[in-house]
Amino acid sequence: MLLRAKEWRAYLGIDVVSLGAGLTAVRNYPLFIILSLKETDLYVRRLVSKLPAKLTRGQAGVLGVLLAVLAGSAVAGAVDVYNLPLDREARFPQAAVAYLQQHPCEGTVYNNFNDGGYLLWKLPGEKVNIDGRMPSWKSDGVSYLDTYLDVQSKPEVRRAVFEKYAVKCVVADTATGDEAMVEGLRNEGWKAVSTEGTFVLLVR
Repeated sequence: MLLRAKEWRAYLGIDVVSLGAGLTAVRNYPLFIILSLKETDLYVRRLVSKLPAKLTRGQAGVLGVLLAVLAGSAVAGAVDVYNLPLDREARFPQAAVAYLQQHPCEGTVYNNFNDGGYLLWKLPGEKVNIDGRMPSWKSDGVSYLDTYLDVQSKPEVRRAVFEKYAVKCVVADTATGDEAMVEGLRNEGWKAVSTEGTFVLLVR
């Protein structure tokens, strides 16, 4: 046997399961970090116990570089967290949502992939085009995500999809690949009724 039963069980712990969950969704990483603290502590203790009592200059240099990298990563992570906006909705199309709350869309809302969940939360009565659940979904054997990317880059696909699903409103984000689509819609007579940062709400 490549591994004894006892060793196999070590790979089936809750920390490994939580790592798998973290790889599927960023929101699960804090749980993985908490559940892996004990194993991390044991690993560090074992590592320290194996260090020689007196390090050579080369060993000290390698250890110093590793510690510097770890410290730099920790500082960079702390800076990123510090720079996050206190308003958790700041990176979502708040102005577009406010407009649609006052002026419900007369058809389907086409939206940027990143904003689908936010629109479902804020506009429960509206039909949205795509959200985080849909990358693996298919319609008639065609991936929703592939169709979404084609709508962004191919005007003929966009027109066909918009007609099929009666799209009357578009919540776009020019920072994530929607620039060409927004320009095309403007040229076709769509009206921008709300702009906020990189977000644009266009209606037909």
